Amino acid sequence: MDTFDIEQRWPDLFEGLEPSQREIVLDTLALGWHEGNEPTRRVVKNLTDYMRGEISADEYLARAIPLPANA
Repeated sequence: MDTFDIEQRWPDLFEGLEPSQREIVLDTLALGWHEGNEPTRRVVKNLTDYMRGEISADEYLARAIPLPANA
């Protein structure tokens, strides 16, 4: 990804966010992007779900931590 266009890629994931929540999500994802991490839809959904209060911090972490290959 040459440009940081996450909100344009998946606008549906940003629906229902307050402007301040949207900024937090974009800032968080941009930090990783500048380090070479390209956000996936799964990562963006996880973060936006958490920011909207749809999932708990524990659920956010459970979704974010990959399962071992033998799990």
